[in-house]
Amino acid sequence: MLETRLYDLLFINLRLKFKVLVKIFCGAFFIIAILTFFLDQRYTSTLSVMPNQSESSMSSLGMLVQDFAIDGGGGNFPISEIASSNSILDKIYNTSFDSNVNQGKINLADLLGTNKTTFISKIMGIITNKDINNPDMLKYSTIKKFKERLNIKYDRKTNITSISVTVEDPLASKQIADLFYYEISSFINKTINDSGKMKQNFLNERIQSIETELVKNEKILEDFLSENKSINQSPKLLQELTRLQREVTLKETAYLLLKKELEIARIDEVKRTLKLIVIEKPDIPVVKSYPSRLSLSLSIAFFLTISFFFYIIIRDTKKAL
Repeated sequence: MLETRLYDLLFINLRLKFKVLVKIFCGAFFIIAILTFFLDQRYTSTLSVMPNQSESSMSSLGMLVQDFAIDGGGGNFPISEIASSNSILDKIYNTSFDSNVNQGKINLADLLGTNKTTFISKIMGIITNKDINNPDMLKYSTIKKFKERLNIKYDRKTNITSISVTVEDPLASKQIADLFYYEISSFINKTINDSGKMKQNFLNERIQSIETELVKNEKILEDFLSENKSINQSPKLLQELTRLQREVTLKETAYLLLKKELEIARIDEVKRTLKLIVIEKPDIPVVKSYPSRLSLSLSIAFFLTISFFFYIIIRDTKKAL
């Protein structure tokens, strides 16, 4: 009986309150739609890249994966891990961009508004004047907020990485996406080339060492021949001569092999330079990506209407009981 009574009560409330709920929905939708005009408009620019699939490039990426112990995903290298690293984000934080809104240069803190306190931020305790005056806290707050505006997706099947930047300035969003491409390419190639430089430095040191030993052994052999004119008459001297000549030959062979390895390392350094293929080039967005007035107004109005409806049900149910 109680369940039937509650069901009838729910049905009656739904029928009686339908017009009220419609008015609440329409009113909430209208108010939210107006309020969206006061929200900052944001624009999204997207960069999609993939590494060159040539044998030398993939070999270079394999070296990078091994050096940094990064999960390569079965031979595919996730550029997304580099894009979201502090090395790249620090570069973006310290760079100034052109602005359509301010008609001048603007940095990331100015763009995201983390270098100034607002009424809402003070109430919520997001950032204070003390935080703004602290460079480390300002940087932390700016990068944290920027990560919320940054969307990085990596497709293992296609090996394509998409980086979407959403900020309040359309020109700046495009320039930030462009900067991602430049910094990622520079980071990867610098890391790969640094590894190659280490090998070249090692080879150069060994070549110098072997060359010094070779000159020393050649001088010993020369002095030995000068001091022993009648060498053919002494088996012991011939044995010593053979040993000295073998030492010189070994050093010469090692020297030539190291020189050859050095030339190969220099050629490989050029071949290993990675070219990121741009699948989608960042453009200056002409249409805002946020706020979506229709979807935002509909969702909030629907939520408020449903909340009010259940409030009435709970209130009337308590009265009936």
